[in-house]
Amino acid sequence: MVNKGLENRVNRASLRWVGSGRACKNDRPYESVVSDRERSKRFYEAAFASLGYRVVMDGPWGTGFGTHKPYLWLADRQPTDHMHVAVVAETREAAEAFYAAAMAAGGRDNCAPGIRAHYHPDYFGAFVLDPDGHNIEAVCHKPLR
Repeated sequence: MVNKGLENRVNRASLRWVGSGRACKNDRPYESVVSDRERSKRFYEAAFASLGYRVVMDGPWGTGFGTHKPYLWLADRQPTDHMHVAVVAETREAAEAFYAAAMAAGGRDNCAPGIRAHYHPDYFGAFVLDPDGHNIEAVCHKPLR
């Protein structure tokens, strides 16, 4: 099932890819503007645990998630636009675990884990909305073994 409303809620220019130990564009971290950083920090700690992401920096300037350096920053400001962050999951099970943990941490369903064949035959994605309505996706590109 494809979430038909996704295109209307998320600006295509706001798509951000991070994962596999690097941000895919210029190896630079991406910033997610959040209205309550502590609430968002708790959400992302739970949601990202199965993907190997954790808090690697935290201070008055923001909270950075990554594997050994920050790839996604949470910054306190009033969000003006929603963004789409797609994080690489090494396995389909990790994407499913991300979805379950994100939902348990207060995320909202934006498309349950499953194949998105309209992208490619092995595209397995799970989509949730974070506390500020940002579309967070865990995606595995590997074929089922």
